[in-house]
Amino acid sequence: MPRKLTDKNRLSTNHPNLPAYIDPELNDGLTADRVTSRSNKALVWTCRAAGHIFSKSPNEATRKRRNGTYQRCPMCVTLAFHSPDIAAEWHPAKNGNFTPTDVTYGKRGEAMVEMQHT
Repeated sequence: MPRKLTDKNRLSTNHPNLPAYIDPELNDGLTADRVTSRSNKALVWTCRAAGHIFSKSPNEATRKRRNGTYQRCPMCVTLAFHSPDIAAEWHPAKNGNFTPTDVTYGKRGEAMVEMQHT
């Protein structure tokens, strides 16, 4: 059962400084004033830092990391965004279905790259 929207649980009241915002044009006019912070309904967000568009529920978007900051845009933390020079060397066939947008920047793991000879 949906929660009744009040000033106490309104997303815009409880989390005014999120690193992304609900895009009203992509959510049938819905804004942070009209949704609860704990809603599990997937909404379309726009990243304030780089303009990336992604889908997440307000409940997911308002979770904080261990250091107390909000989770960042899922695109801003990818290898493709953080290190496009390394992502450009990604081997197109030897990494299975993974692409540089599937890999979190700074996370340990192995991947195959194609070395560019100059």
